[in-house]
Amino acid sequence: MVLPIWLTRHPPIQDWPQHLAAVRVLHSYSDPAFGFQDFFRLAPTDTQYLTVYYLAHFLAYFVGVTTALKLVLSVSIAALPVAVRSLARAFGGSGTSALLTLPFAYTAHTILGFVNFVAALPLMIAILALAATQRTTPRRSRIWILSALLIVCFYTHVVPFGLALLGSVLLTVDLTATSLRRLLPLLAVSLLALPWFAISPAGQTVLEAVGMRTESSAKPIFTAPEEAWAQIPLWLTDVWRGDWDTWLLMAWAVLAVAWLVGSVTFRRHQAASTEQLMAARRLLVLPPLCILAYFLLPASYAWIWPVNTRFLLLTLLLGIPLIGDVPRQAQYVLALAASAVAVFNVSYVSRAFVAYEDEVGDLQTAIEQIPPRSRVAGLIWSRGSRVVEFSPFLHSVAYYQAERGGAVMFTFADFPQSPFHFRADNRPPPVQPRWEWTPERIVPDRDLAWYDWILSRGGALKQPDARQFSVVFSSAPWRVYKRALPSVASPK
Repeated sequence: MVLPIWLTRHPPIQDWPQHLAAVRVLHSYSDPAFGFQDFFRLAPTDTQYLTVYYLAHFLAYFVGVTTALKLVLSVSIAALPVAVRSLARAFGGSGTSALLTLPFAYTAHTILGFVNFVAALPLMIAILALAATQRTTPRRSRIWILSALLIVCFYTHVVPFGLALLGSVLLTVDLTATSLRRLLPLLAVSLLALPWFAISPAGQTVLEAVGMRTESSAKPIFTAPEEAWAQIPLWLTDVWRGDWDTWLLMAWAVLAVAWLVGSVTFRRHQAASTEQLMAARRLLVLPPLCILAYFLLPASYAWIWPVNTRFLLLTLLLGIPLIGDVPRQAQYVLALAASAVAVFNVSYVSRAFVAYEDEVGDLQTAIEQIPPRSRVAGLIWSRGSRVVEFSPFLHSVAYYQAERGGAVMFTFADFPQSPFHFRADNRPPPVQPRWEWTPERIVPDRDLAWYDWILSRGGALKQPDARQFSVVFSSAPWRVYKRALPSVASPK
């Protein structure tokens, strides 16, 4: 399932260049060849998105930034079915139903580039598996391992962390002194999150999004229930051009229903103990809770997007381990069918990744025209792809920062969840929301005065705007512009 990631230099993952750029800044911050200290200040306490970035930063010492981030994403994808299998086995099942998770290796969350969220999913499931095992066979050391994993999960993504903590509490609480003592490490973990919520801009925005703070003027944007229902395929498999993802979702639904009906019908074939069944029943509340969150929570709030849609995938990942076993012969048939669907899917996704690489064209040549440590604006008129949905070229300018340093716009550095931010004394002019989506609205004197170079895809600067920049490279759809008139040293 991780093969497609390694087939191309530029995977069709929308936020991928931004994550590469972030790892590069952390990894090469002190290297004068990249010039990051001129533009940025490190701010690791502003975000809890630290696990992915710092793990990739460490691995980059051995394999380079690009390979390091690919390794982190690959491990995250490969670990998910293993974690689901562990949770199913903690409930007394064989774990074969974990094969049903394989088609969800490349959901919208992966293709949009929510790497931190994807990495947190196997951590969340593994935590619940450990908590379920602790309930059936308690060990003092295991509760501390559970607490450590919860801390790692918190510093990966807050939503899976919240569900992992809630599930761990549900599996631990009994009205006995022993169970209350087992809760103490979990309570200590939750207290570690309080400073982040209280101090960091990202944490305060999360509190506002759930209604616990009212200082912000931002308004939540909701999705109508009928629209949320219609978007279900979009957030699961509908990420590729054509009909393949529709057939994939239908095949998966048939297999899941067959597995569920078979497990309910033939319960006598299941060998779970009373304690294992009790553990499973305690987590039955989580999938319905996630369904409610999908339909009731806002789609976005301030800079946080998406909010509710994450819970659709979480519903399935928490529900699959609860599916019991079927008779052995039926299990062989279902496992073979699920494996076949996964093989066909990875074959299709691999071809899509390779086809997208052909679309990328001369991006690398364009980047090489720009000197290192430069100030580069990205104007991406042509954001879409013939292969993949969404806008995989949207953040292409961040490839320059990941490979040659300097500072680019558009960038996540201005977002609260970034582990670094622009220095106040040397930064580009702040941009309006969705600046990267509307290059046709750019006002050069206002938006481009700080930059010496422009990397564009599709479209072109129009007169009289073009007088400030001259074209130094053109290979459709890419263009590189160099400033012809002097730039300003700081924002107006």
